[in-house]
Amino acid sequence: MAENSSECTHDCSTCSSDCPSRDKNSDMKLSLSEDSSVKHVIGVMSGKGGVGKSIVTSMMAVEMRRREKRTAVLDADITGPS
Repeated sequence: MAENSSECTHDCSTCSSDCPSRDKNSDMKLSLSEDSSVKHVIGVMSGKGGVGKSIVTSMMAVEMRRREKRTAVLDADITGPS
């Protein structure tokens, strides 16, 4: 929990507390390959199934294609420890 009385939101970009979970050396961005032409990555996620992630993802990809943007969709089911 953060040092002040409010609860930690885990959004270090808006937090002024100096808690031990903050990693000052990481900006949470990965570097792309020099050959990559990726400009934006949009993550659609939820902790629950059946909430419409796939339809939202596909509708966004279709709309971007209609706007003559190149798109790709990567569908990955990532599960953590139970």
